[in-house]
Amino acid sequence: MFGRVGLDGTFKIKKDLNGLNFSLFFDWNENQRLKEITLRSAVIDPAQFNSILTKAFRNDLHLISEDYGPPLMGNPMPKTRQVGDGATLNSHLWHVGSGTLLMGVAKDQGKLHLSISFLEKRINPVPN
Repeated sequence: MFGRVGLDGTFKIKKDLNGLNFSLFFDWNENQRLKEITLRSAVIDPAQFNSILTKAFRNDLHLISEDYGPPLMGNPMPKTRQVGDGATLNSHLWHVGSGTLLMGVAKDQGKLHLSISFLEKRINPVPN
C-alpha cells in the first residue's frame, strides 16, 4: 500500500535534464499494478515557453530518439493555447518494448510542464 499513497511528485530526479528539474508521478491499474510512470518538469511560466520549454523539448526529443530511434508519431511541439488546463497534449510517441513512451506539454493551473510518460500499454499512432 505504501507504493500507492503520497508518492506522486515526491521523488525528484537528482540531475537536471537539459536544464529542467523533474519529478516522478505514478499511475496504477485496477489490479494495483504500475501502469504508468511520468517524468514531469518543474513548472514553467508561459512567458518562458520559447526560451526554456522549446529548447528543453528539442533537446529531450533528440536524447530520447538517440535511445529509441525516431518517433513513430512526431508532430510540432504543442503551443501554449492548444493545451487545456489540467491536460497533457502529447506530440511524440515511441514503442518501447511492449509499451509506449509519450512526450508532450502539460498545463496545470496555467503553468506549463514538459511531460515524458512510460506506459505499460502499447498505443499505436493514428495514421494521417
